[in-house]
Amino acid sequence: MWAGLTAAAELANLFNEQDRRAAWLLAADEVRTAMKKHLWLENEGRFARGLSLTESGALELDGTVDSSAFATFYFGVFPPESALVEGTMRAIRDRLAVRTEIGGITRYENDPYHRIYETNGNPWILCTLWLAEHEVAKGNDQAALDLVRWARTKATPSMILPEQVDPHDGQHVSVAPLTWSHAQIVSIVQGCLTIRRKAR
Repeated sequence: MWAGLTAAAELANLFNEQDRRAAWLLAADEVRTAMKKHLWLENEGRFARGLSLTESGALELDGTVDSSAFATFYFGVFPPESALVEGTMRAIRDRLAVRTEIGGITRYENDPYHRIYETNGNPWILCTLWLAEHEVAKGNDQAALDLVRWARTKATPSMILPEQVDPHDGQHVSVAPLTWSHAQIVSIVQGCLTIRRKAR
């Protein structure tokens, strides 16, 4: 939502619609403020997954650790080095890590989708590469490329990447190829190239 509002503000600016631009920027700022007020878990130093309505119509905080919280920096809401983002990404790394030789990151805590064993879930290529996006955002191209190399070990000889893999033998689970997994590789490599060009 924040990214959509700021994009709308940029479009309004292109057409010199300054009143609309100001309104969209104000709305975006209100979203960011609401995120800090309602989704930040001070005692855990991270963002919650979100809010949902109960059957009675009350708002309920969902504190599940979810890898999609990488979006807090990816869409530009908060700086990648901020304590808000670092705490959230640390929780993703620590609580969603697959503790087998296969490694990787699960989608969210206790993800049941195609889960094979009684684990937190299967390692997802995409979710693991979101850690690489964080490294790119901080200018750490080597750390990002290490995660790309991890993903490469999960590809077929013809470079097909799946959605997720078995946490014990690395075999593909669910959809393969998953275009989003491939697109994430392209995004990270482009980011790493940008880092290296700037370093010259």
